[in-house]
Amino acid sequence: MTIRVLEIHHHAIRIDADQPKLDAVRSFYEGVLGLDADSGRPTIPGVPGFWINTGASGQIHLIAGAQPSPLAKGPGQDPTIPHVALACRRYSGDQGRPRPAQRPVLVDDRHQRARG
Repeated sequence: MTIRVLEIHHHAIRIDADQPKLDAVRSFYEGVLGLDADSGRPTIPGVPGFWINTGASGQIHLIAGAQPSPLAKGPGQDPTIPHVALACRRYSGDQGRPRPAQRPVLVDDRHQRARG
């Protein structure tokens, strides 16, 4: 059974937390690329950054701050590391099949959203 990818949800990239560099990164994405920051991004203590909208549904998450972040649940379990999140058809589990490189498959239905 393969996972059917519908679209990219977001791609998370680590950036420098120094305020002048944060400002320069935001200016590049907004001023040079013409993309808008998502005003709905919550304030996350210890994790500054931006969510940049890239069309009808995709985003680039620009994440700063020290690692491990305050959101880390343990070694190797920090959601602020660079990653890609894909929107997929409902996934019913691996049904006993090994996962590539033994990486976990994380399913999070909370992020189903629509932007206008």
